[in-house]
Amino acid sequence: MRETIVRAFQESETPFNLIVENIAIEAIKRMVVENVGIGFVPRMCVREEAANGKLVTIKLDGVRNEWNLWLVRRKEQSLSRAARTFIDVSLAVARSLERDA
Repeated sequence: MRETIVRAFQESETPFNLIVENIAIEAIKRMVVENVGIGFVPRMCVREEAANGKLVTIKLDGVRNEWNLWLVRRKEQSLSRAARTFIDVSLAVARSLERDA
């Protein structure tokens, strides 16, 4: 995604000054609210701030909005009942979203 964004800035001859990279989404949102700059984050992470007018979202055409997510756990560790239930629910939700797509 970073390469796509950099290329888009270059193609539009827009200056691109990258100050920070790979920081917490909450830190990015706070910096934007404080007028330090702009940030690229998943829309789902700013829905509340966009709804209450603290941030404005801009849809980026041509940027992939589909993400591959992985549920990971330690290989050698047995799962608690709660962890097993979490995995089962997560997989069920993922399957239902896949069917709706």
